[in-house]
Amino acid sequence: MIKIGKNITDSGSESVVSKSGIKYWLKKAGFVGFLFFLIKGILWIILPFLITKNIFD
Repeated sequence: MIKIGKNITDSGSESVVSKSGIKYWLKKAGFVGFLFFLIKGILWIILPFLITKNIFD
């Protein structure tokens, strides 16, 4: 027998599983973590400069 449409349902279910899977959330958390440390690093550079220039008086 030939099963028509089996590949369509399999590929459709894989995309749903990958978006709700652990890999998806790890990639998303990795991106958010990268942004957090990028902003934190930039602030560590800018704040001492601003403090030495007496911007916060």
